[in-house]
Amino acid sequence: MGLGITGLSKQVGVLSPIGLLITILKNRRLIMKRRILTALVATLTLSACTSPTLLISKIGLNESVVSGRNAEIDAGYVVSWDGCYPHEGCTIHLLGHRSTHGSVFARIPELYPGDTFNVYMNGHSHSYRVTRRRLVSRSVGFDAIYGDAVIQTSMYDNYVLLLYADRR
Repeated sequence: MGLGITGLSKQVGVLSPIGLLITILKNRRLIMKRRILTALVATLTLSACTSPTLLISKIGLNESVVSGRNAEIDAGYVVSWDGCYPHEGCTIHLLGHRSTHGSVFARIPELYPGDTFNVYMNGHSHSYRVTRRRLVSRSVGFDAIYGDAVIQTSMYDNYVLLLYADRR
């Protein structure tokens, strides 16, 4: 008799990655039940998430978010520019390179209004929907921030792509 996700979670509780592997090996039937395995891995990922993680399913992005400035962006990270995170009630400003330094935001230009992304932090998922897309010249500047989150990356020569999003 196979274990359902409820029975399995009661049996094992919150696991480390090693604990998850041991549980999978002990419960070989679990490998055959992809839905249960996927749910267990998603639950483990959320509960074990101590540093914020940006997940954009549409473009296959799953990256840790660090607080920082130019040095961290140039090191290839997704950076929370002002150190603001979802539970703090401020606008999250996420930056990353598109074509250099690891190209963490290489596929960000594929996002348009209506697309969604999540920030996972401390076991909670914070969902956002892109509401606006702007391509602005660095020489003109931009000081207006719209919504609960902004994703920013450099584009073509002297332009910056800004994606504004609201919490869902």
